[in-house]
Amino acid sequence: MAIYDDTDNTRILHIGVWGFLITAVIVLYAVGLFDWFHGKLVAAGTFEETKSIEILDKQKKDLNNYVPIDPEKGRYGIPIEKAMEETLEELKAGPNPATASL
Repeated sequence: MAIYDDTDNTRILHIGVWGFLITAVIVLYAVGLFDWFHGKLVAAGTFEETKSIEILDKQKKDLNNYVPIDPEKGRYGIPIEKAMEETLEELKAGPNPATASL
């Protein structure tokens, strides 16, 4: 086994410590910059958490109710629970001969 008597452990330690400190400073600066920018957005009124909440509520409502998709063609969305039940019933019934060739 080789013996490494010529390695400069002090230099390696200094590089490691300085590397850690520089990385920590950069991370803390990035966090501070993010908080500052977020505060500016909230103060300016351009950051709207309520808009995303409204979108999620609408999507939830659309998933749990009958909704028109294309009324002219007679296409409507059904609640997700009903769709899962119908799919399960179709799977239990076995293959449909009319669609087996598809």
